[in-house]
Amino acid sequence: MASRILIADDHEMVRRGIRSLLEARHRDVQVLEAGDGREAVEKTIDFKPDLVILDLSMPQLDGFSAAREIRKVAATTPILILTFEKTGVLTEMAQSIGVSGYITKSEGSDTLLNAIDAAMGIPTTVDSEHDEPSGSSTAVARQNQQAPEKEHPSPSPAETVKRPVLRVLLLHRDVACRKRCLEELKRAQLRIEADVALTFEQCTEQLDSKHYDIVVAEYPIPESEGAPAGNLLSGLGRHVPLILLTHQLKRTAAADLITRGAADCVEIDDLGELPIAIRRALKENTLHGERNRVEQKLQHTEAHYRALMGNLAFGICHCGMDGQFVDVNRALLTMLGYSSKQELLRLNFAAEILNDPIKRARLLGEVDEHGRVDPLEIIWTRKNGKLLKVRLSGREVDSAEGIRNGYEIIVQDVTKQRELEDNLRQQATTDPLTGLANYRSLVGVLNSETRRFNRTGREFAVLLFDLDGLKQINDSHGHLTGSEALCRLADVLAAGCRSIDTAARFGGDEFVVVLPETGLEAAKSVAQRLCDNLANDRRGPQLSVSAGVAIYDSDGDAIESLLLAADKALYRNKSKAHAIAEHPND
Repeated sequence: MASRILIADDHEMVRRGIRSLLEARHRDVQVLEAGDGREAVEKTIDFKPDLVILDLSMPQLDGFSAAREIRKVAATTPILILTFEKTGVLTEMAQSIGVSGYITKSEGSDTLLNAIDAAMGIPTTVDSEHDEPSGSSTAVARQNQQAPEKEHPSPSPAETVKRPVLRVLLLHRDVACRKRCLEELKRAQLRIEADVALTFEQCTEQLDSKHYDIVVAEYPIPESEGAPAGNLLSGLGRHVPLILLTHQLKRTAAADLITRGAADCVEIDDLGELPIAIRRALKENTLHGERNRVEQKLQHTEAHYRALMGNLAFGICHCGMDGQFVDVNRALLTMLGYSSKQELLRLNFAAEILNDPIKRARLLGEVDEHGRVDPLEIIWTRKNGKLLKVRLSGREVDSAEGIRNGYEIIVQDVTKQRELEDNLRQQATTDPLTGLANYRSLVGVLNSETRRFNRTGREFAVLLFDLDGLKQINDSHGHLTGSEALCRLADVLAAGCRSIDTAARFGGDEFVVVLPETGLEAAKSVAQRLCDNLANDRRGPQLSVSAGVAIYDSDGDAIESLLLAADKALYRNKSKAHAIAEHPND
């Protein structure tokens, strides 16, 4: 029976290239294709492939998100992740999902094919001159195939991805606290190399002499109590995520530190949250770096017209003074979906641009009053009605007599790049486990609602939820079931919210729902309905959740006091529930 392989990549040329390699190497292979992460999940469900190859950056769902969805419906199907660059955080994410391999697109075709064969359990022959390093995922898979099954069982998908070393700099004067931090990181299965600094000055010296992935520091920073919180990260002299260890710090103060540059704040009494905070900080740092790389690439897309004339990746057109097309190249026809030049020449896509002095100046690259040159990006409509975002640059064209008689315009389709940027921004404000808004996003929503109250006087409600017995669930059923329990609660909150509401993971097993323009009675009704929905979701183990309600500004006129009021209400309700459970006949 032919092996069935699904290739998911938003670039058709990449899909075709991998298909050609596979068909040349294996005659009995059946190749399926998907153009985005969502389609990859749907085709996995419909066709049950023997192997799924996922590009990391795709619309709808990125490679990791698609892999998580596929794991829910095809737990044992091998998955390969393709990316342009390997990083420690991305490798760790691949490991946590349980993919079978994680390789870069810059590696040769033999490496890709050998990784595919290894993931599917097909023996491969490798030339001695091109053997993989002994630690590669392909070599490990081959060694396991050659060894007797009883003596060397095949590794789990998580074991095929080698865990990276996490380089940590601890800025803390308390030996016992440092020891607890290291114990929590080791308990979380992190491979670490840790150094210690006792003062702010020692910390900066260490950062100057050695690379670190994360800095964990006590707050206030030793010998720098007077330093502004916003300068904490820049004061360390490196773009390294900084996690602050605090002691009974108010939530608003923690939010302020995060806004001013700290990656996260962890209470010393709750150091079990430190590994989670580190993973979140490293992921956000990676996303920020990738977003910056995308933006830098986009800044270099402008080039001189003569250098682009032979580049079919760019549309080029000559327009009259009225915006009517006079001539176009083949790339612009393909971009806009027209089959003939005559059909496109009848249109005047550029009329609106040329008739608007501001847009015309941006098209021609003229400097504005602030000394900037803002590129011109607009929405054009393809022949089939689909929208695409294009980036335009141009120049004036003169006749032989020196009289201006039109414009030459270079057109670049930047739809995919903007979709990637939007996806990265969404990931930066989303909790990676539940898909809800994260803590930073929640703080922004609460600030926005507070400002709206100051303008309109309309109250809003905050619902605080706490999942009951999460520790018992983890102990009895395992941490995977505990994570699924958090996701079940998140699903209930998301499904039960209006479009104007915001559901967010507050931290650990606590969740918050913000209800704009909602009073106390309506908020209590919503909270009870959400609690009932979770209790009746017909999934095991059965879950329950406690809730607290607070109204702005009757229960608090600041974010901190509002959340504190909701927290107190939650624990009053939790205490009542425990009392009823212990004495049901009273």
